Amino acid sequence: MRAALALIILRVKGDKMKKEQKTRKKTKILPVVGSLVFFTGAILLMPKIIDLVSDIIYQKSSLPTGPSEDNWGPEIVKKKKELGD
Repeated sequence: MRAALALIILRVKGDKMKKEQKTRKKTKILPVVGSLVFFTGAILLMPKIIDLVSDIIYQKSSLPTGPSEDNWGPEIVKKKKELGD
């Protein structure tokens, strides 16, 4: 009878130990997997985000400041004929 109880206790303890080992493995693996997922997401998304933000900043900074900024070309003036010539 005692031997049977001892086997049952060992089996229960063994099952608990296996579960604890699995949870230990999970607690060690999950941060690594999460870091890899975060890193690959950053690699894929950051170039797109940088391009989008830089385009927005460039468009805001390249807007003309006023109507006088656009008129830098040469001025064409017609000569008037003098009456005395």
